[in-house]
Amino acid sequence: MSDLVTLNIGPDIFTGWSEVAINRSIDTVAGSFELAIVDVWDDDEVIGLYPLQRCKLKVGDRSLITGYIDKQSPTITESNSAVQISGRCKTGDLVDCSSVSTPGEWKNASIEKIVRSVLNPQFGINLVIDADLSKKLNKFNVNFGESVFETISRACENTAILPLSTVDGDLLLTNVGSSRAHDDLFYGGNIDSASVDVDFTNRFSSYIIKGQKTGDGGTWNKQKTNNIYAESSDQYIDRYRPKGISADNQISNTLAKRRVDWEAQVRAGRSVSVKVELPTWEQSNGDLWRENLIVYTYIPRLRVDGDMVVREITYKLNGNNRRLSMSLVEPDIYAPEPKPVKKKSRKGKAVWLG
Repeated sequence: MSDLVTLNIGPDIFTGWSEVAINRSIDTVAGSFELAIVDVWDDDEVIGLYPLQRCKLKVGDRSLITGYIDKQSPTITESNSAVQISGRCKTGDLVDCSSVSTPGEWKNASIEKIVRSVLNPQFGINLVIDADLSKKLNKFNVNFGESVFETISRACENTAILPLSTVDGDLLLTNVGSSRAHDDLFYGGNIDSASVDVDFTNRFSSYIIKGQKTGDGGTWNKQKTNNIYAESSDQYIDRYRPKGISADNQISNTLAKRRVDWEAQVRAGRSVSVKVELPTWEQSNGDLWRENLIVYTYIPRLRVDGDMVVREITYKLNGNNRRLSMSLVEPDIYAPEPKPVKKKSRKGKAVWLG
């Protein structure tokens, strides 16, 4: 079958899953999977699937995740036996492991140079570039104890560059909505069900960044200290809800303002998402639906009419029932030139967008 879900471990191929859930998102660098299979005992031995094994998860001949099994959970009952396994892309190591790069400080270095330095070759993860990484950072430091992914995310911050994983488990640096879906999404057509999730828990009335920057005072033993301060607001939050952010010690006031505008913009955009369910994993041309696609979405009863970006996608299989869940957000929330969040006219727009 062209849509058969297989787990490849070396020369061995495992299939016959009773349940499948495969998740990929533009907010997490590591795709993940959960698989379940029943009647797997053979002479009282559990099927040969164990944590730390390197694996490739495929749908037909198309790879979706290349990485490792993280967890195995065998279960027995009077009626049957089963095992559940879960794992992630190779890039999961970048989320778990600390950044111990040498050097740990760069001056006037490009994003590409910083990321390549942090991405230790021992991880066995290649860097795939599909964006302009030439922008230079005046000064950048690794914060002790932070993960490799956190370091890379900070380097890419405010640039609309997303660190994602490829189907081969490598690190991809790309732009938001780097490609367009072949199909549109429309209720009554390929969408079975749709909903809007509005959650303002992580939105604040104001975002304030403070810190100090130590600069050259003109002599070898004299330094000048400048206070860093910037503020941005979200005009939709009409009660007092401030959010403080600690400034990097080398940030300028200009960059600080950009930082808080970005924080307000992204938090506002993530607070509203459109969720849709489809009965198939594939578009009409045979391509799998994927995260980070730009797709025109039309759901008139929810007053959704326009381009959205696929923020998160989950491929699900239960027995023979195949489903696809997608979370969609407006693509401009990741725009590289952030602006304060201001109220807009509601004419022609969904009420939940303001």
